[in-house]
Amino acid sequence: MAAEKHILFCVLNWGLGHATRSLPLIHYLLNHGHRVTIASDGLALAFLQNENLSVEFEFLDGYDVNYAETRLFQAMVKQGPGILNAVRKEHQQVKEIVRRKGVDMIISDSRFGCYKKKIPSFLIGHTLQIQSKDPLTSLAVNKMIRKWTSRFDQCWVPDLPPPNHLSGYLSEASLKVPKEYLGWLTNLEHMDGQQDCDLVAVLSGPEPLRTELETIVLDQLGRMDGRFVVIGGKPDAGKDRAIAGHIEFIPMASRQELSRHVSRSGIVLGRSGYSSLMDWLMLGKQMIVVPTPGQPEQEYLAEVLSRKKWAVAQTQRTLDVPLALNQARQLSPPSFGRDASARFGGILEKALGN
Repeated sequence: MAAEKHILFCVLNWGLGHATRSLPLIHYLLNHGHRVTIASDGLALAFLQNENLSVEFEFLDGYDVNYAETRLFQAMVKQGPGILNAVRKEHQQVKEIVRRKGVDMIISDSRFGCYKKKIPSFLIGHTLQIQSKDPLTSLAVNKMIRKWTSRFDQCWVPDLPPPNHLSGYLSEASLKVPKEYLGWLTNLEHMDGQQDCDLVAVLSGPEPLRTELETIVLDQLGRMDGRFVVIGGKPDAGKDRAIAGHIEFIPMASRQELSRHVSRSGIVLGRSGYSSLMDWLMLGKQMIVVPTPGQPEQEYLAEVLSRKKWAVAQTQRTLDVPLALNQARQLSPPSFGRDASARFGGILEKALGN
């Protein structure tokens, strides 16, 4: 076995997707005898601390982006100066961690300030360019992304190479540094057993949009024949709500519980967040995707999946669950399966100098 390396693994705290998709890489490093320090903040840090990993933890200040539910992209642009300051601040924090702890390599999932000169630094990201309705905004943001990525030794895209890539246009940017495709990443496991329900709905997203989706889904499922599982996505989901007897409602599920419940059906309904889509694709699910209103990336990814015939895409406002369920039954999910995750081990080994 190669000599132990100390890897600083930095994870963005925007939802849990960055944390969940980082887990396969962290487990690989630990299983191959390396020392890992995880640096993050907020819910992502709490989630990773709860995973019983044999790692050390460091705190990084968050980006603290606040947004109105239907104006995410505009709010991020408006708060650009705050994001720039956060990137500068986390860079100083990373330099201090490196000085204090000694680090051989840095892996950063979407935290652009987590690099250090003279130490191999690798950026994980699938959004390497955007396409706004305002061309000047796209030009400015894409120029900044290109500048930030150039500070790393490589950019690793959690996706398959074209033409089978999920991220589409988002990851097709030409960069100043080499780009590698890690494959799809998930820590969910398929669990053998009888598929005893017709649909599993996994709800998520900011409020009040999550609750609105919960109301729509429960109302329509309540009038349908069959057996259904709905995972609410927050501890108090479904509170004080009358739920039909043929619907099993679970307010919140751990990753292990999520694996078990999702394995109970061939069809999943949920948001089109990037990490969730990797989960469902890796498990070979037929999908109904409902992008969070006002989140352009989710809307774009839903379009990509629909064009590839990997999912049925509907808007939250016009969601028709019976129709979508019938359409989803006709889908043939890509047959790549877990072969899609076989790429990242070789990329990690090369980065480690093995």
